[in-house]
Amino acid sequence: MNFDGDEMKCEETPVGNERTGEGENTEDDCFHIVVCDLEGQKDTVKILKDLQSAFEDVPPKVENASHADAQKFLGELSYEYVQTAKRALATADARLLGQTFSEYQRDFDAHLAPLCVSELTAPKLHALLADPKVKIYSYGGKGVGSQGDGSAQFVARDAFQADLLEKHLRNVWKLEHVMRVTIKKNGASVS
Repeated sequence: MNFDGDEMKCEETPVGNERTGEGENTEDDCFHIVVCDLEGQKDTVKILKDLQSAFEDVPPKVENASHADAQKFLGELSYEYVQTAKRALATADARLLGQTFSEYQRDFDAHLAPLCVSELTAPKLHALLADPKVKIYSYGGKGVGSQGDGSAQFVARDAFQADLLEKHLRNVWKLEHVMRVTIKKNGASVS
């Protein structure tokens, strides 16, 4: 989705119809995205209010370094991450998609967390992202939406690793709400 003021445009992202042969996950014909509810506490209203403080003026003014970081992240950096994720989907490159998730999370933490430390420190999310088993089963992961200790998503290495990741999240982390989203790499589109 592209937003320009009050206008919003949506476009489909093709999946797997630009095969490059580089970095592909050739073990099956799908992306396996594992999503889980962290069952933690978070205040989405506070997160969004604190992040909005960087955009109170039209056009946004740079009040301080935190506001400049937020404007950069929610503008050009997020756009670059979306373009990389679209390329990963188009070239059927699960490794690139997972790396993009992880890099996005790193930059989210660096650029946005300082505006809402009480919510975006997210100890459950960051402990899960740092779990060595999670790193074995996935190419990378990140928080979902406004982040905090709400939900996380991971790009599993293949169907078998997705099964192991789901079991690990349920049995070791004791998370009840774990699901897999499967995206076929056959030229289908994600919209």
